[in-house]
Amino acid sequence: MTMGRTAAWFCATAFLAAGCESADAPPGFEVVDSAGVRIVINDRSDPGAGGRIVVEQEPTLSIGTLDGSEEEQLFRVTDATRLPDGRIAVLNVGSGEVRFYGADGRHLRSVGAPGDGPGEFRNPFWIARRADTLVIFDPFQDNGRATTLDLNGDLIATYRLSTEAHRFPNPSTLLADGTFLDAMGEGSIGDTETGHVRFTHIPVRYPRTGSPIDTIAVVPGSELYRAAEATFVVQTPVPFGREAFTTAGPDLIYTGNGEEAAVEAFDLSGSHQLSIRFPEERDAVTPELVARWIDAQLADAPFAGRPDEAERVQQARERYAAPPVPATMPAHGELLVDEDRRLWVRRYAPPWEPGNEWMVFGADGVWLGDAAMPPELRVFEIGRDWVLGVVQDEISVEYLRMHRWSIH
Repeated sequence: MTMGRTAAWFCATAFLAAGCESADAPPGFEVVDSAGVRIVINDRSDPGAGGRIVVEQEPTLSIGTLDGSEEEQLFRVTDATRLPDGRIAVLNVGSGEVRFYGADGRHLRSVGAPGDGPGEFRNPFWIARRADTLVIFDPFQDNGRATTLDLNGDLIATYRLSTEAHRFPNPSTLLADGTFLDAMGEGSIGDTETGHVRFTHIPVRYPRTGSPIDTIAVVPGSELYRAAEATFVVQTPVPFGREAFTTAGPDLIYTGNGEEAAVEAFDLSGSHQLSIRFPEERDAVTPELVARWIDAQLADAPFAGRPDEAERVQQARERYAAPPVPATMPAHGELLVDEDRRLWVRRYAPPWEPGNEWMVFGADGVWLGDAAMPPELRVFEIGRDWVLGVVQDEISVEYLRMHRWSIH
């Protein structure tokens, strides 16, 4: 019995079960209550026992081309969102534009341009729709600037985020109540100190200007390693290191760091509402796996394979090998909430595996089944029966794609 299973067994026997609520859920879960927090312990020991969630591997819509018109070519797409009428708004950072495409993939309109003026962009990170408004966030303008458009792409306003106690606002999305979701953190060692660093992860929310920050939670966050090199400090990831992820639905904010096979949910005021647990066996991190992880990192390094950079490659190898590593691989990867408030949790895959497997949980925290996304798809948004994301081909041409999915 693993540590995760032991913890789940203890919780299941220590509290009174509250019953089953998800009509579509597979068998094998238990609901308990602890001080007002709903704890859902999902038994995933037999993945085949879950519901059959099918993501079609062939896209129903593909936007992008190698040789077509400029409006059809995509470059540095950072985000996209599907509008209620089926149109898609795309952040094409390479041209500094928000591009609108029809439900058939035909280009309709482009707005914006590179620059700092109203309606212009430098490097926007995300786009979100709230009712009849689109919000685009660009961290490189005005120390964090939001631009609002109507659903036709016409400019409504631009404004700078200004929030007490947060010098460099960098929100990840806009919440349903119009406030921004961000994250703060503090390292276990000083900013200029070297060695293993574990950050706290503090999801926070705030309105657009001038108001205090509301703290949602304080949890262990991501880990890195800092090493001194010449006159500067180099910061690198830890092999199989933990990474904190946060996402939000209409009424709950979810966070998890891969330390445990669990995701915690808080309401918008920061009250802990739900703990979703999915204990399962995890691979132990061995010296052989660490060596393979390092090889995978160096294979992607820009200086790899150059004879004149052998010393630099060796220095990088030594940095990766220096920090302590976790005993097991992370329990999960990124988190997303779909249009119907289901939570999608990406299963961790080491860097040499093209894994794109996701666990899907209902709004009540009950496991509904697993889903296999197209291997190379970087997912932006999940709707009621569709997934929107971007892929790159072997020569780095980008394609925005929509795939259908269903529960059987």
